[in-house]
Amino acid sequence: MDYKEIKRVIALMKKEELLEFEYEKEGTKLRIVRGHPAQVQMPLIPHFPGTQPVPKQLALDSGTKPAEEKAAEVKPDNLVTITSPMVGTFYRAPAPDAAPFVEIGDIVEENKTLCILEAMKLMNELKSEFRCKIIDVLVKNAQPVEFGQPLFKVEKL
Repeated sequence: MDYKEIKRVIALMKKEELLEFEYEKEGTKLRIVRGHPAQVQMPLIPHFPGTQPVPKQLALDSGTKPAEEKAAEVKPDNLVTITSPMVGTFYRAPAPDAAPFVEIGDIVEENKTLCILEAMKLMNELKSEFRCKIIDVLVKNAQPVEFGQPLFKVEKL
């Protein structure tokens, strides 16, 4: 399986709301698990894996909400977190002495490179899927990242 096939599998997993995928063929084995407990971004209404979230109007309010949920409620609808599509090493620039691909405050066009994710000596460019403004970079340069780990906070334009 090459990188593009893996990206297609991840996109299909998101579309079909699958939490786990496993593939094995001729000595190659791939296992992708979405929603690791340490990395899950909880929706406004918590739900358990394998169940559908309760619609907002049907949710019961206990009066006590975690701080993350309270913060999420005040964010504008166009605030998006871009997460890592793979395990690897995060690089902000194409070379150690080069300028970063993006800085906080930059307006980024669709299909522009945001960072490089190195996995098994392969450099994979992570590109923006939409036009946006960089609000925050959540990972330090050369830091290892996990699948699904938040990398950037952006405002969708």
